[in-house]
Amino acid sequence: MKTKPSVFSCKTSIVAVIASRKDLLIALRYPNMADIYEWRVDCIHGKRIFEGIERLKRLDKAIILTVRAPDEGGKRPSWDREKRERLIRKYLHLASVVDIEANSAVNFRKLIADIQHRGITVNFSFHVLEPTAFKIMKVPLDWFVKVFELLRARRDIFKVAVKIEDTETMRLFSRHVYSLMKKFPGRVAPMPIGEKYGKRLRLEYARRGAALVYCCLDDAVVPGQWQVSELRRKLA
Repeated sequence: MKTKPSVFSCKTSIVAVIASRKDLLIALRYPNMADIYEWRVDCIHGKRIFEGIERLKRLDKAIILTVRAPDEGGKRPSWDREKRERLIRKYLHLASVVDIEANSAVNFRKLIADIQHRGITVNFSFHVLEPTAFKIMKVPLDWFVKVFELLRARRDIFKVAVKIEDTETMRLFSRHVYSLMKKFPGRVAPMPIGEKYGKRLRLEYARRGAALVYCCLDDAVVPGQWQVSELRRKLA
């Protein structure tokens, strides 16, 4: 298996999401404003976009390649698993990290093995986008631990995104997140979503050592994202 130096360090990495042409133009103009750039291929793609991402890569910026599934917030309802896999393979040479939905991991076994063989990190993402679903599911901490123990031997990342609209969900999510962050330092990327709690919790998790914190360059992709420059000021 090929190995590459990790794109991550012991500190929280700031991820700027590129989901529009304006996002890309900002990233190209100020490439050092973020530690990592996530290319949301399902939001924006094409020859000029590819060339822009390629330029960021030449500037030695780490790239997270994400082709989000429609049922987990993706913007292309017609893109099935085969289409998404073709796009990931097409752009894989640009990626430092590839985002794969945890719920789809079984179906992407061959792709994941190929990604890891290249020494590229996999960002396994788990999304709960309905406001009350996290409480109703009563997801036990043991489930999170079992899932992540399967991943940690490969030095991958576990990102969990949950829509939070009330105090009970906030406390439940934070309890799970802090336990995971303590058990697997530098490998957990919690992503709270929502206008009320999103920004506050992302800042708090970043200060406590979350692997990644996702920010916007122009318009927020989801509620609760910081602008990159705002978060840098807060963390400084």
